[in-house]
Amino acid sequence: MRQWFFSALVLSASAGAAEGNVRVATEEGGGIVLEARPGPAGAWHALARSSPEGAYQIEMVVDGAVQKVAPILVETRTEGSGEIFSRYDLPFGRLFRRIQPLPTTPFWRVENRLEINKEVKLARLTDEVAFLPKDPEFIWSQNLKWSESDVLPHWTFKFPALILQKEEDFFGLMADVDMITADLLKQAPLGFDLAVGPDGGHRAGYGFLAYQRSREHHVQYVYAPEKAPVLREGTFTWAWFPFLAADAPRQEGFRALVRFVWERWGHPRFLEGADAQRGTDEMRHLCLFDDWRNEAWNLFGPKVYHEWERGDEKRGGYATFWIKDPNVWFASWFASVRTAYGEMLYGRRVGDKRAQERAQAAVNLILSAPRREGAFPSIYVNQNGKDTWIFRNRKGPASDCYATFDMTWTGYWLLRFHGDLTPQDGRILPFCRDLGEFLLARQLPTGAVPSFFGADLAPAPEMKEVNAETSGAGLFWAVLYGATKDERFLTAARKAHGYIWREIVPTRRWFDFEAFISCSAKPFDFYDPWTRQYPANTLSMIRAAQAAVALFEATGEKAYLEQAACIADGLLLHQQPWSHPLMRENLIGGVAVQNSDLEWSDTRAPYAAELLFSLYEHTGALEYLERAVAALRANFKVSPRENWGHEGDEKGPTGRAKFHWGTGSGAATLEMYVPRYGEAYVHAGRRYGVGIDGCTLRHLEVADGSLSVRIDSPFQWPRPARLVIEGLAPGRPTAVTVNGTTRTVTADAASRAEVPFTMVLAR
Repeated sequence: MRQWFFSALVLSASAGAAEGNVRVATEEGGGIVLEARPGPAGAWHALARSSPEGAYQIEMVVDGAVQKVAPILVETRTEGSGEIFSRYDLPFGRLFRRIQPLPTTPFWRVENRLEINKEVKLARLTDEVAFLPKDPEFIWSQNLKWSESDVLPHWTFKFPALILQKEEDFFGLMADVDMITADLLKQAPLGFDLAVGPDGGHRAGYGFLAYQRSREHHVQYVYAPEKAPVLREGTFTWAWFPFLAADAPRQEGFRALVRFVWERWGHPRFLEGADAQRGTDEMRHLCLFDDWRNEAWNLFGPKVYHEWERGDEKRGGYATFWIKDPNVWFASWFASVRTAYGEMLYGRRVGDKRAQERAQAAVNLILSAPRREGAFPSIYVNQNGKDTWIFRNRKGPASDCYATFDMTWTGYWLLRFHGDLTPQDGRILPFCRDLGEFLLARQLPTGAVPSFFGADLAPAPEMKEVNAETSGAGLFWAVLYGATKDERFLTAARKAHGYIWREIVPTRRWFDFEAFISCSAKPFDFYDPWTRQYPANTLSMIRAAQAAVALFEATGEKAYLEQAACIADGLLLHQQPWSHPLMRENLIGGVAVQNSDLEWSDTRAPYAAELLFSLYEHTGALEYLERAVAALRANFKVSPRENWGHEGDEKGPTGRAKFHWGTGSGAATLEMYVPRYGEAYVHAGRRYGVGIDGCTLRHLEVADGSLSVRIDSPFQWPRPARLVIEGLAPGRPTAVTVNGTTRTVTADAASRAEVPFTMVLAR
C-alpha cells in the first residue's frame, strides 16, 4: 500500500530555485530553513529552521565542567544532484552534513558524519530544528517526559520519530535506523530531545546524548553530562529524515510517515523475518504455528487449567499467577472468553473434544457470575472449594468497582461465541442484553461511558467523563445491535464512537486503566507540559479502531472504515518497523504498550493483529496484512512472557507467564486467521501475496490462466503447507506452480482455491 499525503519534493539550496512544494535554504553559520507551500501556486513559508543557537547543539565535558561548543562553518555548497553539503571545524575534529532528496518520494535525508581526531568527553551533539508555527495541534513522541531535562534515548526508539503539526503544516523527524548499529550505540548513545514551548520555540533534536536512567518513575531518562562517553579517534555517522508539508490533512500528516516507514524498513525486514515467530531461550524449539498450537492447547494450557462441576455443568478456565487460589479472569488483559473462542475453533478443526469442553467451560463459568442490573465482576476465585467472585482493579480507584472495559470485552466475545459457534445457547443473548441495558442507562450525554462503577452502581470519579475505554462499550453495542437489531444499541454505539472521534482522537487522550494503574502508575490527571502530551495506551486504540470497523459492518457507512484506518495508523506509531541492534532477537512487528512504558514487543500483539487482519479484509491494503502477520509472529518471540526489555534495556523477555496474555491469546488468533489465509496467501487479482506461517513469498507471477510462486522457510516442515489463493475467476481452471510443482485448480464461487505444497528451505 503506497499512499503519499504530501506533494512532490524538489530540494534546492536557494530560495528561488525550487520547483516543487518543499525546499531547503541555508543560512549564515550553516543553519537551514525548511520551507513549504500548499501546491505549485501557493506562497512559500518557513515551517522549521535550525534552532537560534545554530545548526547543532554541542556540549563537551572538560575537567568536570560542561562547555558549549560553537562549530565553525568552513564550507557549504550545492552539488549537481541537488544535494547540500556542509563542513564544520570542531575543537576535537570535523563535522560533515549532507542533505539529499530521496528519488520518487516526497521525502529527503540528512546525514551527519563526525570525524574525531582528539579525545573528547562528548555529552551532546544534536541537530536542533525548531518547528515555527505556534501552538501545534498534533504532538507525538514515543515517550512522555517527567521533567524538563528528560531525553528520549535509543531504548525508546520503537517507532523512532518526533512529530509536530499545526493545521496543514506538518514536520516529522525520523531517525534513519539503517545507520543505528550496536557498535555505534555502545560508543556514543543516540537519542531524541523534544521541547514544546507555550509561545513557539518548539524544538526537536536528534543525535548523541549522554543520559542516565532515573528510578523515580517507571520510564525516565535524564540528560546527564557526567555520563558522557569518552570518544577517541574515529568516525561516527548518523542520519535522519525531515518530513515537511504545508498541505497535510489536519491531524493526519503522520499517516504518510507510517506508510513511508513500513515501505522503507518494515516491509524489507518483514520479508527477512520469517523466523520472528521462533521462541526465545527455553522456547527456541518452537518454530512453526503448529508448535505453538501444541504448546498452548496440549502442554502449557493444561498445566494452568482448572475445572469445577456444578450439577451437570462443567465450569473452568486458565488461571493467572497473581492470585494463589485457582482463579479465572474475564478481563481486558486476561480474556478467558476470547481464548475460549480460539480454543473452540481449534477443537472443532482438529476434532479435539477435550479442547471444546474446556472452551465451553469458560463460557459456562462467566454466565454463572453474579450480576447487578447486568453488571458483573471480572475474576472468579475458588477458595477452598467455594465459588467467589471479585473485582479486577487490584490497583484501581476502589476494590469494589465493576470495570466497563472488562465487562464489554467479555460481552463482545460472548456475542462472537454465540454468533459464530453456539447460536443454540439461549443464555448468552440475555446476559449480553442485560449488560447493554446497564450501560445504556449510564451513558453520558457526550457519548462517554464511565470506566468504573462502585458497589452501589454509581460511577466512580476516576475516568468518569474522559476516557478511551468508551470504545469498548461502542464495540460491544455495535455487535449487540447485529445480534438483536435493537436500534437503541446502534444509537449508543454511534454516540460512543462519536465521542472517541471528537474528544479522544484529536487530543490523543487514550486513557484506559493501564495508562494509570499498571506498572507505569501515575495520577489520573497526569499531563506532560514539556512535550504537551497526555498518557496514551495502545489497548484503547485497538478497541476504538475495532469499534469503528464494527460500525462499518453494521451500517455500511464508509466514513467509519476511514476512521478505523486513521485510528489504526495512530496505533502503528507504536509498532516496531525494525529490531533494535542491542536486542539479541528479531523483534520486527512488535507492538508497544503506551507512551510511558519501555517494553518492546508486548503480548497485546495478537489483539493488534486481529484488528489489522480485519482492516485488510475491508480495504485490501497489503501493508495491513503484512503488519498483521508481523504482529502475530512477534507475540511468540516473547511468549510465554509478557514483553521484551521491560526496564528499557537489553534484558530479554520479561514478565511472568500468563496463558491469556501471550501463548494462549496468540494461539487463539492463529485459529481465527491462519485457517482462513493458509500458511501462505496470494491474491491473484491484486498480484501480491505474503508468507504467513514462518515462510516468505519470494516470487509471484500471474498470467492468464496460470500462477507461479516460490515460497521458502528457514524451518524444516514436517508436513505439506497450504497456499490460499483469492481473486481467481470462479469455475475457471488455473495452472498453479509452487516451488516448481504444477497442479490445476478451480476456484469456488468465492473466487478462492487452496493448493497443498512442499516448502523449500530458505537459502
